[in-house]
Amino acid sequence: MAGDAFKALAAPTRWRILDELTERNSQTLFEIRARLVTRHGLDLPRQVVSQHLAVLEAAGPVVTLRQGRYRALSAPTCG
Repeated sequence: MAGDAFKALAAPTRWRILDELTERNSQTLFEIRARLVTRHGLDLPRQVVSQHLAVLEAAGPVVTLRQGRYRALSAPTCG
């Protein structure tokens, strides 16, 4: 299981996504994508960001919570 987490964090884009979630927790896919574009110049399609989030969620550092029609993504911190 730890190997999955290391593989999930191997991509620089996933590091940036995780960084955005730790800085501002509980964001939607669209909010994360907008922050990647404005802060990092990463104009990635929505589907690509969604795939990266799915990998992070499967590995554990990201969790999804339903809020009505939307999914809010979070990176819980320890302590």
